[in-house]
Amino acid sequence: MIKHYLPVAAAALALGVLTGCVDDKYDLSDIDQTVQVAVNDLTIPLNVDAVTLSTLFDLDENDPDAVVKVVDGVYAIEKRGSFKSNGVEVDVIRLNGISGNAQEGTIHTGGISVPSGQDVTFPISADPVDFGFKSNDVPAEVLGIDKLFGSYELYINVELRGASQVVKGFTVRDLNIVLPKGLTATSEQGHYDPTTGILEVREVKAIGDKAQIVLKGTAIDYQAAGGQFDSANHTASYDGSMTLSSGSISINGSEVQGNLPPEITFAASLGVSSLVVDKFSGRVTYNIGNVNVNPVTLDDLPDILSK
Repeated sequence: MIKHYLPVAAAALALGVLTGCVDDKYDLSDIDQTVQVAVNDLTIPLNVDAVTLSTLFDLDENDPDAVVKVVDGVYAIEKRGSFKSNGVEVDVIRLNGISGNAQEGTIHTGGISVPSGQDVTFPISADPVDFGFKSNDVPAEVLGIDKLFGSYELYINVELRGASQVVKGFTVRDLNIVLPKGLTATSEQGHYDPTTGILEVREVKAIGDKAQIVLKGTAIDYQAAGGQFDSANHTASYDGSMTLSSGSISINGSEVQGNLPPEITFAASLGVSSLVVDKFSGRVTYNIGNVNVNPVTLDDLPDILSK
């Protein structure tokens, strides 16, 4: 029986040795008790209610004394009173004239001889000749263009080519010329109808180998005529065309030396002047001076925005 109790006694003896070394009297006054924890990429969620000006201002649209109003969906500060401004001034708008290539046609004469004092007449028509006005430096104050007012000229030419040695003169008659609608323009040699865009010319005598019809303009209905305007890039362009729809060339026998050439080339062309704008209708941006508005204080802001 003694053999069974010996391990227990040894264990008790060992415990007595360990517990005998404990001392509960420690001095902690000189130990640094600061704890430092390293944190990377810490994210703290922050909830802030949506803030609109309608919660900060009195926006009663029916209140005539309201300082802040909603005008076309935009918050605006209203200042009552009156002011007098100078005239609105915009830098000169100049659109350069551009014209395309001439359009040619062929007159088949048969090489006939024309008796002196008699006329021989040949029908003519030609494909469209493109033209337009363009500017790359429209003043920044211009936001939109409806109508332009200013002088410009279109020079419509009908000429014979390669026949000057034989044909010394000719006359164009009953011309029907299609131009853009909406031009404000007149011609001493014919009548222009802005509703149809048709220029009718009864008769024009050539000088040398060219007959010229001049159309003098004073305005263009820019919107109606399809004018393009880009306020962001300050560019404006107007594109149109001139078409010799129908007409005739008459040659008198007294203006011909010998027989007519079997074929005579004619050309319809267009010259375009620049358009210097005297005035225009449209939209501009204009800064009004000498209008002072008292500062507006934003109250009732959330605490996180007011600190």
